[in-house]
Amino acid sequence: MAKQSETMRFDRERVRSHLAECSLPRRVAFAAACAQRLLVSYRRCCEVTGRGDFSRASGWLEQLWQDLRGKPALYAEIHVAHEACMQAIPECMESATGESRDGFIWKAAGESALSALAYALRCRQNGSANEAAWAAECAYEAIDHFVVNTENVEINIRGEEERVLHHPLIQAEFARQVRDLTELRQSAVTLELVCQRAKEEAWVFLPPWPA
Repeated sequence: MAKQSETMRFDRERVRSHLAECSLPRRVAFAAACAQRLLVSYRRCCEVTGRGDFSRASGWLEQLWQDLRGKPALYAEIHVAHEACMQAIPECMESATGESRDGFIWKAAGESALSALAYALRCRQNGSANEAAWAAECAYEAIDHFVVNTENVEINIRGEEERVLHHPLIQAEFARQVRDLTELRQSAVTLELVCQRAKEEAWVFLPPWPA
């Protein structure tokens, strides 16, 4: 990702290399923050489609935060949460007869939310910076899909991809990721603050409903 004074772009390899410099708890916190901002989108997905279980997913993420707060979860508990999260993804994406436009849009956001959470849990299991970087990419892709489908973007038209990239929602998430990664690498922020900030920012991650 570029400096915040420039138009930022997602660079997964750069994110991964910076995460590799962080301690395991801070690596997991970065991934968990990405999942936390996305999780409200999964709740909207459940509301619109009538499928899924937001409270369960929220519980899996809270279990991860509690682990980072110094109340370690057993490896088996994290494994069970990860497996359940993975199983919830295809349920989230099931098609329904006569599905609304809102349903189509929020299903994709819900899938990204569960995927980011699965990556965060997996990062806690294996410590891989790659897993945390994938969680960040899920956040970017969720907004990209939302913008393309709510603003009727024709991605095959020259310049449209750049227009999406410049969208304030995408640039705002890039800025949050740069901030979190910088502060976590420098040990300039507590994990509790990362958690609380991500919960607050979840409400501005995407607009409440597409127009």
